[in-house]
Amino acid sequence: MPDRQLLDLEPGPRSAAEARRWAVRTCRDLGHPELSECTELAVSELVTNAVLHGKEPIQLQLSGTPEHPRFEVHDASTIAPQRSTPASGLDLDGFDIESLDLLDEEQLAAITTVGRGLDIVARSSTAWGAHIEEDGKAVWFEPAPEFTDDHGAQFQ
Repeated sequence: MPDRQLLDLEPGPRSAAEARRWAVRTCRDLGHPELSECTELAVSELVTNAVLHGKEPIQLQLSGTPEHPRFEVHDASTIAPQRSTPASGLDLDGFDIESLDLLDEEQLAAITTVGRGLDIVARSSTAWGAHIEEDGKAVWFEPAPEFTDDHGAQFQ
């Protein structure tokens, strides 16, 4: 395992970039460069969620084994992560790309940017979940070697 298995993060926009660099370097140090892309995606989403919705302190930690690394994002909030449903009451069943022209700017932004973070984590992982304690939570994932187009790993 790499020497440094914990990264303390300041809340703010730069923390996600710092976490991505650390995670990619960690994958390479473990001898798993094939996990770098999915790790980078999932770490970015989880750190961003911690900054936007969690409480300080925020930390990124490596656990697991060198063969099966697990990345955990810790924060002091006890609210479990929640996958979002489409915003603005949009029903996306049967939605196709041609229908984008029918949406106003706010609806388009809602379906393309909001609530997709945990979906990205699931599609970047072989497993993911959360541990809630009295003093905060850890949201974790085990990176997949490639991004999946289906619904990804189930929450555990």
